[in-house]
Amino acid sequence: MAITGSSRRRAIGKVLGVVWAALCTASLAAEDVVTVRTPAGSVVSRNGTVVDYSASGLRLQPAIGREVAIPAEQIVRLETPQSAAHAEAERLFAARDYGSAADKFAAAVRGEDRAWMRREILARLVHCYRALGDGDSAGRVFLQLAKGDPTAKQFAAIPLAWRADDRLSVSQRQAREWLDSPGDGAANLIGASHLLTTTEAADANAALERLSTDRDARIALLAEAQRWRVRRAGLVADEIARRRATVERLPTPLRAGPRFVLGETLAAAGRTDEAVAMLVCAAIERPEERPLAAASLVAAARALESSQRAEEAKLVWRELERDFGDLIRQGDRNGPRFGAPSNTEAEPDDGR
Repeated sequence: MAITGSSRRRAIGKVLGVVWAALCTASLAAEDVVTVRTPAGSVVSRNGTVVDYSASGLRLQPAIGREVAIPAEQIVRLETPQSAAHAEAERLFAARDYGSAADKFAAAVRGEDRAWMRREILARLVHCYRALGDGDSAGRVFLQLAKGDPTAKQFAAIPLAWRADDRLSVSQRQAREWLDSPGDGAANLIGASHLLTTTEAADANAALERLSTDRDARIALLAEAQRWRVRRAGLVADEIARRRATVERLPTPLRAGPRFVLGETLAAAGRTDEAVAMLVCAAIERPEERPLAAASLVAAARALESSQRAEEAKLVWRELERDFGDLIRQGDRNGPRFGAPSNTEAEPDDGR
């Protein structure tokens, strides 16, 4: 059958239509999609390019129109393109292959043009180094992130010592260097945190006292909470209430460490229900901080056992075995084993 000029034009038009649709789809796929909860309570999606994303919220540039500021409390979810290296790093991180994930995150940050996304990747790199027990690298990467944007929403990745064994991941020389860094509150806080239970405790405590009045409220409140680690015994009800209020004043992502310390304090005071609630919250709030989450649940289980609530303790131990069995059996690479439940029904360590 002969192809007429009009049929040829229609055929070309169809092909161009398919190509245009594909180009439009590709363009939309490359956009950032922000799911927002409006003040009225409805949920809507907004497309565009994220210009910046900090603790206060993000700035979105739509394809048409003026830039829009979206407060952090309204953001439900952000969908954004990832490089192949970034996507592979996230897969390895989820598989708990932290060494390989760290290599991929490092490659991803080198190839990332968006400043706000580089901060996201650096925060993941901090978590990798912490999981590997390399506190020196974790601190250096975090401080690189914080200097790039002191208001970064990734501040919650700050690698502070909360557990007794956390300090073992950071060399005393490096911690001292951070403690002595002039005009760098975040570095001073990290250094003091890791020196607080060493022979340099006096200097660390003095630094924390000074930092507790820092103009950055996050640093001030975290410094105050750090001092709780060596002031736990004989607390009266008013002091415990003040500490609880301090936790509530912190942004939610920064509460896990202080909750852990306060939970252990409540457990030692025999306030088991409050202790368990506090410790379980600590485990839930920062799942990426696996040693801290596991230690929080261990402390909760032991508090229940001490109160003769064995059945409830068993439930917590089962949760630990399911989500943190590797840490319970093998122990944190930089510290002693988390331990097993005190009841005789615990599964024996098979050495695997």
